[in-house]
Amino acid sequence: MGSIDKEVFQDLTILCVEDEEWVRESLTDFLKRRFATVYSAKNGDEGLELFRAHMPDIVMTDIQMPIMNGLAMSRAIKDIDPDTPIAIVSAFNDIEYLLEAIDIGIESYVNKPGDSKKLQYNLYRCAIGTKYKEAQKKLSESEELFRTVAENSPSGIYIMKDKMVYANKAMEEVSGYSKEELYDLDVFEHIVFKDDEQESTFRENLQRRLAGERFISRFPEVKIVTKQGREK
Repeated sequence: MGSIDKEVFQDLTILCVEDEEWVRESLTDFLKRRFATVYSAKNGDEGLELFRAHMPDIVMTDIQMPIMNGLAMSRAIKDIDPDTPIAIVSAFNDIEYLLEAIDIGIESYVNKPGDSKKLQYNLYRCAIGTKYKEAQKKLSESEELFRTVAENSPSGIYIMKDKMVYANKAMEEVSGYSKEELYDLDVFEHIVFKDDEQESTFRENLQRRLAGERFISRFPEVKIVTKQGREK
């Protein structure tokens, strides 16, 4: 299985649902050595209540439990938040349980009793999935914030690689081109540089940025040639 980076768990929370007290205590102790916060419940009904109250990052549950079983709880949790990863840890491996778990969208199914390495590996997969989704969400929120600010800016803003890949409304107004037209332009054919040295510096800084290099440098102020042929 390879080595597991335990640090991936350190800022995550987990809900452990198990009706057998000694098993629950053993699992909780195992989880507390890895996760930031561990919630524990003795049945699905109590587990669902804790999930609603704390929205843990990961859920780990048995199947056969009183009041509400683990699969019924898991289905209810997925209705609340489909992205919450759930790991089933159960002695039951009947095909009907497996099929229902697949239908619910369970991320992991570990037979009990199981060794700690296998359990940790399955929780690791759940944790990585959680962190990836969080990163995607933050990226999406950042992009949305940027677009909101950029689209309402009175200044022309554009992002370029070899060609423009983004231009705001103000850039369209300044250049006279539509976004679609701007994206097809060779940017350097529409930039007016003060001299060859300025152009050379501009191109060099651009290539360094595109290569992923981070450095502090102000790009020189340049003029652009509009669709009407005027310099602005």
